[in-house]
Amino acid sequence: MTQRTVYQSMPRRLLVSLPPGASVHEAACVMTRGNCGSVLIVDTAGAMLGILTERDLMTRVVAKALDPATTSVAKVMTANPRCIGPD
Repeated sequence: MTQRTVYQSMPRRLLVSLPPGASVHEAACVMTRGNCGSVLIVDTAGAMLGILTERDLMTRVVAKALDPATTSVAKVMTANPRCIGPD
């Protein structure tokens, strides 16, 4: 059986994702439109680099008074989250 991550197993239309250079403001807007509490951060090849959650926004952006328009998601995301296989 071919090894795949859960991210690779899911249809892309169900995932909310952004590149690492996107702003925190963009991430918040995407999460709002998608009615979800997190966004996956992926590279151009589609590999998952990290995840940004509502809690990350609260504790790493708002609580530290960072500017959401100029702060990239790569600076505040949870990098290399642990993932499980589809089985």
